Amino acid sequence: GCTMCHRRATAVSRRAGSVATAGRRGVLVRSTCLGSHSDARNAHDGVRDGAHAAGTFAARVPPGRDAWILYHFSIGSPLLDVVRALDVPIALDYHNVTDAKFFWRWEPRAATQMLEGRRQLAEFAPQARFALADSEFNERELVQLGCEHTAVAPILVDSTDYDTTPDEAVLSRRRAARAAGGSDWLAVGRIAPTKCQPTVVLACA
Repeated sequence: GCTMCHRRATAVSRRAGSVATAGRRGVLVRSTCLGSHSDARNAHDGVRDGAHAAGTFAARVPPGRDAWILYHFSIGSPLLDVVRALDVPIALDYHNVTDAKFFWRWEPRAATQMLEGRRQLAEFAPQARFALADSEFNERELVQLGCEHTAVAPILVDSTDYDTTPDEAVLSRRRAARAAGGSDWLAVGRIAPTKCQPTVVLACA
């Protein structure tokens, strides 16, 4: 996906963390009195109402307007080709491309998109005006690929997202299970091959 800001917009990535960061960075941009909006090829349910279809960007932005595109990059997508065809300076917000090896067994289509992401990143990184990276690790990758102007801007987290009341039914089940004895293993992360939940299961076998 991508964020177009500085009097322009964002196209939103499919990855949950990227979506949240894209939205929060858009809020920060608008707080500086610069216009910002989101454009997406496929938008996450939580932000769909606030996103424009990426194909309408050229029709909505007058030629010559002071506009930038901040492209959120985490997977290969035809959207990058659409964005590159626009006469607008492009910066990257790089969230890392997961190694395809984690997905071949479970979701080969996603693995193919990750390989395409690696190809697109290697081709476009040297041409980006500048790039933001979620970590120093990601920044080093961008520099190695020839991106000349980079900075680290960690994922934006709003801790109030976690100020919710626990589900009482779930708590009751957990308390009953704990009272029965045994040990608890906690694996933190979304359900995805890269988080290696099967390894945790194997460790308990």
